[in-house]
Order: sequence, then structure tokens, then C-alpha cells
Amino acid sequence: MEAEKEVNYDTCAENYEMCMSVMDYQAPRFSVETVDSVYLGDREDALVLDVPCGTGLVADGLQKLGFKNFHGIDGSEGMLKIAESKGLYQRLTHWILTSDKPLPIEPGSYDLVTIVSGLAQQHLPWDILPEMLRVTKPGEQKGPFLSDHSAHQYSTTGCTN
Repeated sequence: MEAEKEVNYDTCAENYEMCMSVMDYQAPRFSVETVDSVYLGDREDALVLDVPCGTGLVADGLQKLGFKNFHGIDGSEGMLKIAESKGLYQRLTHWILTSDKPLPIEPGSYDLVTIVSGLAQQHLPWDILPEMLRVTKPGEQKGPFLSDHSAHQYSTTGCTN
């Protein structure tokens, strides 16, 4: 199942943003707006983990709000290639995230962790949340920022060349 999802996203990576625009996909924008209204920390120095980062839509929006330091994780090499081309991320990692495959990241490494649409689309299992908490720095802004807009279901299989 994971390999099938990876192949679907690799196939549609080149057209992903165009397809999402046509479908009026708003999760990245809503997520960025929410982070803007609740994040109280120093944006310029904050280290953000974007999971799954896809083509970098969330990082692009956060960068416009003053965030500058991004690490991205995604299960699709094709999506990571597009994200890399934007020059927003200091580190991109190809990783299939599961509860039994922890991230190769030290505890408390990130000021902000974003998960946008990964859970609602069932690309990520809900039991990864403790892992996201593990890599998030303790403090006032505890835990990852989740934005999945479960009411909206988008298919990547329609975004092929």
C-alpha cells in the first residue's frame, strides 16, 4: 500500500500543484493562516519540520510569514525533487513514516512540526503522533500543528501526465 501511494505521487509530482489549484485545495493556505495566528515564537530562528512536505506548499506560505528554516520529509522522491527546486528547505529526507519506523532525529529538535493533509488522506497513520511530539521541542508551543481538513478528499490518481 505504501509503495502504491509513493508511485502515485511520483507520477503526479510535476502536475501536483496545478491539479491542487484546479481542485481549489486550500489546506496549505488554511494551515499557514492558522500558524500565523497562533505561533508566538521567533519565526526567523524557528526550525520547522514539514511532514509530509510534498512540493513545499506549506513551507512556501510559512516563508512569506518570516519562517526561514525548514526540514521536509516525504515518502515520494518525485515530490521531494519539486520541493528541492524551490530552495526553501535546508534538508529534505525521503522517509516512509510509520509508528514502527521512528525518524532518525534527536528528541526536541524542532520548534514547529506541521502535518498538513497527511492524516486525513491516510498517508500517515495516526499512531505517528507520539513520534511528532518526540521531535518537537518542549515548551509553550507543545506538539505538532495538524491541519487535515478531513471533509475534503482529494485524489492524486487524477494528476497524471
